[in-house]
Amino acid sequence: MASSRLKAALLLGLGLALLAAMVLWVGPSKVLLALSRASPVYLALALAAYATFFVLRGWRWKTLFAQSAPEVRMRSTTGITAVGWLANSILPLKGGDVLRAALLAKKEKVGLGPAASTVALERVLDMLGLAIVAAVGLLLVPDDGALPRGIARALEIAWILPIAGLVILAVLVVMRDRVIALATRTVGQWGPFGVRLVEYLATTLAGLAALAKRPRLLLALVPQSVVVAIAQAAVFAFLVEAFLPGTPLLLAFGGASLFLLSFVVSITPGNVGTYEAAFVAVYAALGLPTALVVPAAILTHLTTTMIVALLGSLGLLSLGVGSKGFSWLPARLSRPRSETP
Repeated sequence: MASSRLKAALLLGLGLALLAAMVLWVGPSKVLLALSRASPVYLALALAAYATFFVLRGWRWKTLFAQSAPEVRMRSTTGITAVGWLANSILPLKGGDVLRAALLAKKEKVGLGPAASTVALERVLDMLGLAIVAAVGLLLVPDDGALPRGIARALEIAWILPIAGLVILAVLVVMRDRVIALATRTVGQWGPFGVRLVEYLATTLAGLAALAKRPRLLLALVPQSVVVAIAQAAVFAFLVEAFLPGTPLLLAFGGASLFLLSFVVSITPGNVGTYEAAFVAVYAALGLPTALVVPAAILTHLTTTMIVALLGSLGLLSLGVGSKGFSWLPARLSRPRSETP
C-alpha cells in the first residue's frame, strides 16, 4: 500500500512539474488573459455535451447487461459513470473504473466479476469508437495548405485507424491464450500492479470473445460507441472554441477526437501534466500557435475537472435517492475477478 501511494505521489509530482513548466514558459498572464476572453456560450455547450456524454455511456453500459441482467437500471449506470469519472480525476491508472465496477455490483447486485468485465469491455469499445470518430474527424479537418506536410499526409490515411483497431482486436481474441501467457511472463512480473494488468487483459479478452458470439449485441454497441465518442469529442471541441476563439469548428473537433486517444493510458492522477502535453502536441501540430494553445490546454483541463466534479456530485446524489443515504456504497473495494457478463 505504501509503495502504491509513493508511486502515485511521484507520478503526481511529475505531472505537476510538467504543468508548472508549461505555465512558466507561456506566462501566467496569458493564462488569465485567455480566461477573461472565454466564451460563456461555448462553456455552456461543453457542460451540456458532458452531461449528454454520461447519459449515453449509461445507456451503452445498460446495453451490455441486456441479456445477462436486463433489470440493471440506466439511472444507476449513468450516475455511477459520472462518479467513476470523478474518481478518475483524482486517481491514477483509471482507478475510477475499479470503483465503477464495485458500485454497480453493490447497487444492482450483478456480481463484481460481471460488472468488472463490462467496465473492461467499455474501454475497448471506447477505443473503437474513438478510432472511428478520429478517422472521420481528421478527414474533416480543413487543409488550406497551412498544415505541416506530415500532418496533411496523415489526414489522408486517417481511415486506416478503425480498420487497424478492428484487426488488432480480432487477432488478440483469436490468440488470447498466447497473449495472456506472454503478458503473464512479462507484465505479470511487475508485482501486484502487473498482476492486476494481466487480470484486466484476461477479463477484457474474455468479454470480447463472448461479444463475438453475440453479433446482434455487438451491432448495437458499435453505433452506441460512435455516438459516445462524438459527444466526448464535442466537449473538447466546444472548449477549444471557448478558449481559442476563431478556431474552425471542424479543426477543433478533429483535434479533439485525436487528443482523446491519449486518454487510453492514464499515468498521472487526473492526467495532470500529461493532459496538457497531449493537448498542446495535437493542436500545435494542426497549426495553432503554441503560445495560445498552452493557456487553452491548462484552462480546458481545469474546466473539465470542474464539470466532472459537478456532474459526479450530482451522480452521487442521484444514486442516494430512494436508499438509506449512501449506506450501499462498498466499504472496501476488492479486486475484480476474471468473469464475463
